[in-house]
Formats: sequence, C-alpha cells, structure tokens
Amino acid sequence: MLHDPRDRVPVIACEQACYTDLKTTITVRVQPRSGRTSVQLGAGDAVRVSVKAAPEDGKATEEARRALARALRVPAGAVTLVRGARSRTKVFSVEGVSPEAVKNRLHPF
Repeated sequence: MLHDPRDRVPVIACEQACYTDLKTTITVRVQPRSGRTSVQLGAGDAVRVSVKAAPEDGKATEEARRALARALRVPAGAVTLVRGARSRTKVFSVEGVSPEAVKNRLHPF
C-alpha cells in the first residue's frame, strides 16, 4: 500500500496548527544589565527575565522578548509586547502556546 507523502506531517507542525488561534499573555519582570540572559519561573508563577542589555532604545525589551521565545520554544515572531515598553514590568502575548504549556516549558528554567 502506497502512502501520499503529504500524509506524513510531523507532530510538532500538527500541534502548532492546532493552536494557531490561541494566545497567552504573560506578565514579566525584566532585570536589565544582568551578568547573563536567563528566564526564571518564581513563586506564584511570576516570570523574571534577566538580560545583559541596557534599558535604552528598547534593547532590553527586545532581548527579553527573544529570551522568552527561546525559553518557550516558539519563534521570536510569536512573542509580541502588549504593554510596558518603558517599564520593567512588561506584558507579552505568546501565540500558539496554552497557559499550561507556558508553565511546563518555563518550569526547568
């Protein structure tokens, strides 16, 4: 029996296709001018992102957005800033990831 090669869709692609309409918002506390870039899940589901960049011209925000995308294993374009461009407390929107998946993916960090 022959199978059409289009039927062999990777599981990850199927998972992403299933969650394309899903958006999760995450409140993040950003610590600029840190020694290294890291994402940590603290007590009470508080997310803290430490970045090397200085808080000037949006550099720290951009580095925090990319670090959050790396930690959540999503493309950088899936993470967008909703609120807090000039504040240390920021709200990001993440496309294609459920709130439970966010907690699970940030847990080891």
